[in-house]
Amino acid sequence: MGKFKTVALTILACCVVATALAGKVDTWRQQTPQDFEKGKTKGVVISDRGQIRLSRELKPWSDLAAAFVWDMVQDKDGNLFVATGEEGKIFKVTPDGKSSLLFDSDEQHVFTLAIAPDGTLFAGTAPGGLVLKIAADGKQTTHFKTGKSYVWKIVLDAAGTLYAATGTKAEIFKIAPDGQGASLFAAKQNHMLSLALAKDGSLYAGCDGDGLIFKISQQGKAFVVYDANQDEIHTLLAADDGTLYAGTSQPAQQLPGRPPGGLLPPPMPGSGIPGASGGGFESSTKSEKSDAPTKTQTGTTPSTRPASDGGQASSASTQRPQPGQNAIFRISPDGSVREVFQDRVLVLSLAQQNQRLLVGTGQSGQLFDLDDQNRERSEIARLDHGVITCMTRRPDGTVIIGAGDPGKLFTLTTGYAAKGTFESQVFDAGMISRWGAIRWQADAPDGTTVTLAVRSGNVKSPDDTWTDWSQEQIDPQTATVPCPASRFIQFRATLASARAELSPTLRSVMVRYMTVNLPPEVTKVDVPDVGEGDGSSRTAKLKIKWDSRDPNNDELEYTLSIRKEGWKGWVKLPDKQTKKEFEWDTDSVPDGYYRVRIEAADRADNPPDSMLTGSRESALFAVDHTPPGVEVKASDAKPGEFVCEVRGNDSLTRIVGSSYSIDSGSWTKIFPVDQIFDSKSETFRFTLADLKPGSHVVMVRIVDGAGNVGTGDLVFAVEAVGK
Repeated sequence: MGKFKTVALTILACCVVATALAGKVDTWRQQTPQDFEKGKTKGVVISDRGQIRLSRELKPWSDLAAAFVWDMVQDKDGNLFVATGEEGKIFKVTPDGKSSLLFDSDEQHVFTLAIAPDGTLFAGTAPGGLVLKIAADGKQTTHFKTGKSYVWKIVLDAAGTLYAATGTKAEIFKIAPDGQGASLFAAKQNHMLSLALAKDGSLYAGCDGDGLIFKISQQGKAFVVYDANQDEIHTLLAADDGTLYAGTSQPAQQLPGRPPGGLLPPPMPGSGIPGASGGGFESSTKSEKSDAPTKTQTGTTPSTRPASDGGQASSASTQRPQPGQNAIFRISPDGSVREVFQDRVLVLSLAQQNQRLLVGTGQSGQLFDLDDQNRERSEIARLDHGVITCMTRRPDGTVIIGAGDPGKLFTLTTGYAAKGTFESQVFDAGMISRWGAIRWQADAPDGTTVTLAVRSGNVKSPDDTWTDWSQEQIDPQTATVPCPASRFIQFRATLASARAELSPTLRSVMVRYMTVNLPPEVTKVDVPDVGEGDGSSRTAKLKIKWDSRDPNNDELEYTLSIRKEGWKGWVKLPDKQTKKEFEWDTDSVPDGYYRVRIEAADRADNPPDSMLTGSRESALFAVDHTPPGVEVKASDAKPGEFVCEVRGNDSLTRIVGSSYSIDSGSWTKIFPVDQIFDSKSETFRFTLADLKPGSHVVMVRIVDGAGNVGTGDLVFAVEAVGK
């Protein structure tokens, strides 16, 4: 928390009832993607830069009697033709969204479609690996048999030539308008999954197993333009400006017998699909990479060197991605490669709309909007359906989206929603707080607005005890929070646009608040008990330690005071303390029993009239400078012996040790008569024997717990035997 400043008081004056309750001003900020992702969205999207905008309108358009929508094409009249599985049907959908069954094949899946200018429809199937031809008049024929299990993708060039990407055993076929075809290129991988025809006539293909993207000439010469670390190049998009986009779909776990992309279950025995009796399709797991050249049908050898990335390739080009981590690569006309998208999703389809890239994914049916020039992306929608398998742009700019499991079509408009809201996470100030200014940063072009409303309460989850949403705050420079003092707060941002082509952008929100100042607390005071010492040394300084806490996390200062039993008032020790310990020189005060009081004050973070204190007193402890009193006297004894009786007394601390010396000799320890040092008064008794005739002196030393040493002595005479 920052220091209390005059400007902060000015901002918050409308919320503070009495300055005696003032505390520190702090700020709650929401400005990162991680902040906003904890909130709730309705009609808005959050970009990976933490910017909130209105979403585009995504509406259900047509339901189909199919499990998956695999591909879509449209004719010049705006009719849509939809390839589906798992019953191999093709549907016709009119511009108003009405669907009808056009063709019911004997195949399980129709994976791909292409349409000629005259309305002739071509379809690629599985498991028969057929290319079907459906004429405008409805006549259906087998146009070409590939001899493979899958026709994954077909594309049609301006001359009416078809190109078909197949598997298993990856191969591309070139099929003339009359249905005569031959292998154009064969690779060592299992599946050739994707194809794209560039505006200049270049043919690009993506495979599974090794994540290679090929550029293939009309003579079958193949050149690897990029070698991705992911296993599967699932989709390719050739943009009008010559840029190629490639999306990968490496699943988190590839099961044996499962086709590429992790979309379909393995076929069941008896399904009629090749390999079913053996438990599934031929495995499409990653093949081992090799330096051996890949042979084409014409005997040419494509380069296996990845295209130079021009210094722009992301770390994904050098680091192995985690399982399920997929990417989109942007391959420029000059061959440079840059990763523009990465996430734990399957990238299944790509389309362009309004100079931005749409990304359809699985398995959570997320649709992303990607501005690859500014490297910013937003999640547009998350469908109830698990996969977004295909997209096609209509002449009016809208995009039709095909989903799977079950098959359904949606339409994505070109314009933004008219209104949307973002409801923030609940903020916990930690204690009752008074709310001040609310500020936000937003771009709001003419015809658009961003307003904020707030509510507060004293329970963590908003309920009926919270305040209602406030009126919309419209000025980000002067707005305040019109809520009572409380612990929790939440804001709601409303974005609106009267122009479908524009959206406002909310970048950050900041709420200033002031916690009600609460007094600090001294939780513990420790003073050494000299009475529990061992008497081995005497020190005049006591190290006093204490613990404290402040509910506002204010910086604390400490004042120490002492009081001897019998004194009326407290005596303050010099200097204010910021540490939680103090060495006190007790030689500066008389003997006696004392208490120490520690007072904590939060004056460093509060104005003088709002400063609060808390204090705590220690238990009684002794300050003892005076040595024990020692009394030594003789006692009755047998002939030839001398018995000493010693009495030791201390007024403040326990006696902890005693010893004697006879005639300046070595010291001998003695113990109390009761054999335990447990009180301030002890009695000792010891016998001296075998003393030579003459005078002797015995010195007795007694030590208290404070290390003070008291002594006593006795001079006596021993007569010679017989006298």
